[in-house]
Formats: sequence, C-alpha cells, structure tokens
Amino acid sequence: MADVFLSMVAGPLGTGFSKLAVIKRLRPNLAEDPDFIAMLVDEARISARLNHPNVVQTLEVGVEGGEYFLAMEFLDGQPLHRIQRRAERVGTSLPREIQYIVVADALAGLQHAHELADYDGTPLGIVHRDVTPQNIFVTYSGQVKVVDFGIAKAAGRASETKQGIVKGKVRYMSPEQAMGHAVDCRSDVFAAGVLLWEAATKKHFWETKDEFEIVQSLISGKYNASPRSVDPSVPLAIDTMCRKALALDANERYASAGDFRADLETFLADSIVASRRNLGPLVANLFAKERAALREVIEQTSKRNVERVSLMTLTATSSSSSSSSSSSSEEGNAGMTAPMSASPQSLSPVLLAARERLTVSVDDASASANHAIVMAAASADKKRFRARVFVAAAAVLAAISLTFTAGRVVGAAQGSSRSESSHQAAELVRTPTPLLGHTAARGKNIARERAPAVEAVTASFVSAAPVITARSASVVAPTPAPVAAPPSSPAAAAPDRGAARRDAPARRTPTIDTTDPWGTAR
Repeated sequence: MADVFLSMVAGPLGTGFSKLAVIKRLRPNLAEDPDFIAMLVDEARISARLNHPNVVQTLEVGVEGGEYFLAMEFLDGQPLHRIQRRAERVGTSLPREIQYIVVADALAGLQHAHELADYDGTPLGIVHRDVTPQNIFVTYSGQVKVVDFGIAKAAGRASETKQGIVKGKVRYMSPEQAMGHAVDCRSDVFAAGVLLWEAATKKHFWETKDEFEIVQSLISGKYNASPRSVDPSVPLAIDTMCRKALALDANERYASAGDFRADLETFLADSIVASRRNLGPLVANLFAKERAALREVIEQTSKRNVERVSLMTLTATSSSSSSSSSSSSEEGNAGMTAPMSASPQSLSPVLLAARERLTVSVDDASASANHAIVMAAASADKKRFRARVFVAAAAVLAAISLTFTAGRVVGAAQGSSRSESSHQAAELVRTPTPLLGHTAARGKNIARERAPAVEAVTASFVSAAPVITARSASVVAPTPAPVAAPPSSPAAAAPDRGAARRDAPARRTPTIDTTDPWGTAR
C-alpha cells in the first residue's frame, strides 16, 4: 500500500550535516482512501512508541502536498528473504546457528512490542500479524530489526479489522488468523515458529501448496510441525521448540515471544557469541556489489546536494553584490552573508525523497549543476565589472566638474583683465569637447548674474587662490597670447581666430590662467 524511498536530509547551511532516512509514502491510488490513511497513521502511532534495538525506529509522520508519509531510520542491510535467496543462488550455505540468531533477535523485538503499554500503564496489546522473512531485516553490521507494523493490531487503532477480514501473508499465518478470528501475541509466536522450522530444514514450510490449500490445512490442523521428520539432522531441542510454537491450539504454544526466545538462546549458549560476530560479515560478503553501488549512489547524491547548495549560495551572493553596488562596503558585506531564502533544511523529507530518487541520472545532473555554476560565476563577474566601470566613470566626471568649478571661482576672484587674449583663451577652453563648451557657457551666465556677490567675496578667495592653483596644477590650461599693437586699418583690426587656435597648443604651459574669461561681454 506504500512506496519506500531513500532520502538524504541536509542540516543547516555550512554545517556539513546530512543523514539518510527512509520515507514510506502512500501510493497515489490510495492517497485519498480514508481506510489506508488511517492504517498509515496507526502504524506511525504504534511505531513511534516502539524503542528497542530490534525494532526499526520511526522518526516522523507528516503530510506534504496532501500525501501522508512516514520517516524512518535507514537500515544499511538486506531483508532475510533476500539473504536466503542469494545464499541459494551462489551456493553458499547459511549456517543454521546464524539463522537461529536472527529468529531469536526478532523474538526480542516482538516481545518488546507485545509488552508495550500506554502512558497510563494500559497494555496496548500490539500484535504484528505479518512476521515474515520480508519484515525481518539484517544490517551489514549484524543487527536484526523487525519492520513494518502496518497491519499490526493494537488497542485504540483508528482502523479496525472487520470480522472475517484476513490481513497478512498466508504462508506465515496462524490458524486463528487465517480463519479471521481474534489474535494475540501467540499468533506472532506461530509465525516465528515457521521461521525457525525453515531455518532448521532450509526448506519451505508449505512447499508448493497454494494459499487455498494452506488455509484448509491450517483449519484442519493437517501440517507437519516437526522439522526432524523432514531432516533428521535437526537437533532435538530445535524440533521440540518448533512443535510447541506451531501447535494448532494457541493455548499449547509458548505464552510469549520472550519464553520462546529464552529456550532458543539456551540452546545457542555455546555458539551465540561466535554466531553474532559472523552474522554481519556474512551478509556484507553476499551483497558486496550491491553495497558498493549503494554507497556510490549516496556519495553522488550528496555531491549533487552540495553543488546545488553552492549554486544557490553563488546566486544569492551575485544578487547581493549587484543590488549593493552603490551602498557602503559594510552594507555590501552584510548583504553577501545574508541567509538564503530557500535552504535544504527547509525541505520536508518527502520532498527530498521525491527529488533525490535513486533512478535519476547522477552524472547528467552533476554536469548540469557544474555548467550552471560556471554560467552564474561568469554573470557575477560581468556585473561586478560593470559596477566598477560605472564608479570609475562617475569619478572622472566628478574630477572634471571640480576642476572647472575651481577655475571659475579663481577667475571670478581675480577677474580684472578684459583683454582680447582672454577671449581667445576662453575660446580654447570651450572648444575641446561639447561638454566643456556647455560648462563654459553656463559659467559665463552665472558670472554675469552673480557679479555683485563676487566682488564682495573676492578678498577671501584671493588668499585661497594659491592653494587651489597648486592642487589644480595637473590640469593644463592655455596661456594668454601677448597683446598685439592696434592695427592701422580696419581689415587688420579683425583678429585671426583660426591662427590663434592653431598656435594655441604651442603656447600652453603648466600654469593656471587666473583671468576671468567670462567676465567681458562679447
């Protein structure tokens, strides 16, 4: 009824924290079914209360986009049924003692669930009802975990199993469960007895029977509960435990999973330590390729997450730099270190699961991320270059403006000469660029309007003129031409303006013209 995803949850930006988790999400065709939603919520409520080394841990239950999900701990290993099949395929025989250890640890987890009580001490009466090799998980470090309490029976469930409805896998059902009767912890004991029987004989308990034949056999009690009748090499103690756990009458079975486990561990007293030590390496060797492949996918996914975060950081930095080009350096630095609007930790686990599905082409995604990072860096450099050019241009224009303003003030303070040479010098100043000509004309009008005020402050500016002249020495200004003798004829009276312009560059010296070129009306 659900899909399971491997998810990587990232911590706050810059911490380097990441943790793998498993997301169990209702399938789309069941996402709006109230019964299945109630089952998932019940599983979450039950699993959240379970806290035992042999039971999978549930971290969170939530809703994202109308979809219910469970977040659980990631178990790096394989379910028991895959371990058994792989061993058969490669011709490696799983030692019986190791399989007995798996059953014993599973019984420990079941016992914890069976004894769990509510906060007020009321027993919850949890019954797993689906104890199968698919729901017994073995990690590469040798831990055994009972998983999937999806159809577990418990007091106070929102979804109650109707009379006559059978839930679970028929091949591991107890007789009362197959007939749709009320069940208790002894139903799980029967399922664990089937697991022990198959571990002892290395055969299937029901062989080739179909589900209908299995149900008929359970109702009539016509099944073989003795593993020694199939394999005489099975120890007598194991045969006795199997026959007791698989009794047709629930009252004749073990009263609890803990009693069953106590007998099994007593039998394994001499080999239990060595069997536990060899369990993890055995599973890891059987699935070495799968383990390496999973590690590579996890590493690539983690790298892709880092690249995505780097790209987001680069984009945020570029935006802050372009928006704060005219601000102070302190404000710019504050903008560059501002937190991002979207960070990995703000994403819910189900979104991470959907975006980080292991079927995604990691190489293509990494290449695209790298290309995006390069393009973003080029764009950021271009924006910074434009900002620097703008600042430099503004500085040049400001310097030009200040220079001619200083010249205008000096000319107004010292303006006493009204000769024609001053007009020629003014003409030379106005001709280099239209911008300077416009500035000169505007200054002339200002001088006319403010002539009375200039005379009042002339004395104060005269004393400052040498300082201004020294600071403006880097600007080359034209030197006034010597005053010619009055011409003898009207034709000669007109000055040769073109000649003055041509000869002006040769007469320039590194001094400032202190006359007022705009003080005389033309």
